[in-house]
Amino acid sequence: MKYFLALLFALLLTPLCQAQDVVDGIAAIVNDDVITFSEVKSQVDQQEKSLREALPEGGEELAKRIKALRLDALKALIERQLIVQEFKKQSFTFPDKEIDKRVAEIINNQYDGNRAAFVKTLQAQNMTIEEFRRDLKKQMIVYQMRYFNVNKDIVISPYKIEKFYQENADSFYQQDQIKMRMIHFKKGLFTEKEQDKNGKENTYDPQKRLADDIVRKLNTGSDFGSLASIYSEEEHKTKQGDWGWIDRKTLRKELSDVAFRLRPGQHSHVISAEEGYYILQVYDFKKGQILPLSQIRDQIETTLVNEERQRLQQKWIDTLKAKAFIKMF
Repeated sequence: MKYFLALLFALLLTPLCQAQDVVDGIAAIVNDDVITFSEVKSQVDQQEKSLREALPEGGEELAKRIKALRLDALKALIERQLIVQEFKKQSFTFPDKEIDKRVAEIINNQYDGNRAAFVKTLQAQNMTIEEFRRDLKKQMIVYQMRYFNVNKDIVISPYKIEKFYQENADSFYQQDQIKMRMIHFKKGLFTEKEQDKNGKENTYDPQKRLADDIVRKLNTGSDFGSLASIYSEEEHKTKQGDWGWIDRKTLRKELSDVAFRLRPGQHSHVISAEEGYYILQVYDFKKGQILPLSQIRDQIETTLVNEERQRLQQKWIDTLKAKAFIKMF
């Protein structure tokens, strides 16, 4: 009887579903349960807001993307409802104390223990604490059911790992890398003046003068790391200016262009930038290469295990769908 009433309401409200900004109505029927448009919309409110900001002119493109967003959300809600129904069908129970525990964790971790701030956030989203708890319970049920039905011990054969490695070799390419130290000087707050040998007055930045002095010391054999720990004004100072292994993307272009021309043991001249001055030293180099399988075997295995788990989850969901009555409007 419950199903037929839901279906009747769905048929009566179907014309409302054609409007772009439906306030509420039936979006789908899943066996004896109804999913409303307000439930769908609550899942995508923030994403829709971002879309409207990114496409302020609106039009067909915005409507198309919002429609796709809502459809994906509806499909996810349908799958969630099927899992919750299976949970009830199996006569499983979920103790309220677990919900209490998870709510407390959320308040502590996301709101610094401020329950009032948590409640205000819910109010801003037009959601009561009970509604939040119901939604949270469904999420936790889904997680547990997925784990119970899918989280089997998955073994990936060496053949599959090697095959994945060969087919995706380009994604395992490691760019040229260097080990580098840096000395950084911020620009001086004030310039100073001096006269040259012809009596002409010139201005100079005392910080640039200091950087030039450091380069002269390096040229006569001073230790780069020791000078970095004394003079540098950046966070790696405590490590004698050592950045460890880096690739070109780690540094801004004007620095990486200089750094990757240096050979191990060489230091740069003073590199002037808008915010200050840099001196670089390279002390090791690795040529770009495809990482050997031995280094990334565990990474590949984890990827394949996750892919297989996703496949098994979808297979289980498809089984639930095959036995269910599902109607989307």
